[in-house]
Amino acid sequence: MTTMGIRTSESTTSKVIHLTALGLVWAVAAFWAWFVIASHWNEGPALLAEGLTIVVPIVALAWLAWRKPLWAGWLFVAFGAVTAWLFPNGAVYLYMSGPLLLAGGYFIWRGRR
Repeated sequence: MTTMGIRTSESTTSKVIHLTALGLVWAVAAFWAWFVIASHWNEGPALLAEGLTIVVPIVALAWLAWRKPLWAGWLFVAFGAVTAWLFPNGAVYLYMSGPLLLAGGYFIWRGRR
């Protein structure tokens, strides 16, 4: 593996799919960071607590996806399932849980290749 977990012998399509999945993960991490900051701007302890429980794990998993895609995939699926369970709303499934589940599935597939 080379940079960002991409093998030099891979096809261009495979590289694009991999970079798209990484981009999706970083977009979800950015969205959660924005959401936590916007919803708890004037609440210092709540901002810190929610940032540590939501944003930090997603950013850590995004970094892990570069190094160990199989591990990150399983953790993304677990994190997506937990957010879907905690926030039972159609918009949450679409914008928060769905991308994590899709990226997790991709990284599991990628890690098993």
